[in-house]
Amino acid sequence: MTEKKEKKRRGRYAYLNDYVKNENDEYEYQGNVYAAEMDSEEKKTAYRRYLIILAVILLLLAISGSLPFEGLMKGFYVIIPFITEVGFTMLTIGAAYRIYSHDEFKEHVYKKSVLRIRSVGPGMMGSTIIRCVASLVYLLLNGIKTLWAVLVYFLLIAAIFILETQSVQPIMKTEYKLIRNRKPQE
Repeated sequence: MTEKKEKKRRGRYAYLNDYVKNENDEYEYQGNVYAAEMDSEEKKTAYRRYLIILAVILLLLAISGSLPFEGLMKGFYVIIPFITEVGFTMLTIGAAYRIYSHDEFKEHVYKKSVLRIRSVGPGMMGSTIIRCVASLVYLLLNGIKTLWAVLVYFLLIAAIFILETQSVQPIMKTEYKLIRNRKPQE
């Protein structure tokens, strides 16, 4: 009998090439494995802190999105950065779960978690800055009717930005080492 030659996958499913059948007809991972340079207790503490910060960010986003401005959230140039900021925050939560739930990462998990946060984090903070500028433009064009709400709104945006910075820093600073470099035989 001739063995069926498996085709190499490309693109989105390329990580499946790292799984090879062994003698027992079970798939075994043969790709790169990464690990963070922190012990498990330090990791648990960082994860709890991270989740608390992200929960506060989501709460502040909900509050800042529901302040009683006349028409502020009707301007598309204010809504789009706000929605982008919420989306980036949700992506960050998913990536953080992957990071803190594993001691070792397969290469495709590493790319979808650590590298994603390193790219999404600045985007999250950038969308906060864009929303702040867009809100200022809106308020300058349409006038300020309630000063207290404007002050609360911008204080909330500042708090969100500071918390986003604090939430992303530990992941950006943590070193991830390649602990096993095995690729399947070509």
